[in-house]
Amino acid sequence: MQLVDGKAGVERAAYRTPPHAIEAEQALLGAILVNNEALDKVLSFLEPAHFFEDVHGRIYETIVKLRERLAAATPLTLKPYFEDDPALAEVGGSGYLARLAGAAATIINVEDYGRLILDQADR
Repeated sequence: MQLVDGKAGVERAAYRTPPHAIEAEQALLGAILVNNEALDKVLSFLEPAHFFEDVHGRIYETIVKLRERLAAATPLTLKPYFEDDPALAEVGGSGYLARLAGAAATIINVEDYGRLILDQADR
């Protein structure tokens, strides 16, 4: 970490964007929406708070709740939970959920994506 002299340097450091992996978040959520068994690979260590994008954390949390009730987690079953969500509306509404599934990573990579999200959250 580079040290900067003066108050302005300290203030700039305080407003620095935290590390994040948006593409990993999207790939992981998409993979889970396509194959709900992928959730089992990350459920033991990944929490909604680990996601940089708040809406991704809420999507993940809703997926977990649906799976706890043994319900399917798909773009269609998630849609009612996010119909009035302004953050999801900003990125395309329920169509964004479908795009996540359409851009899904393979289930093989899910744990790696989960670890990347966790690592970025811990920084």
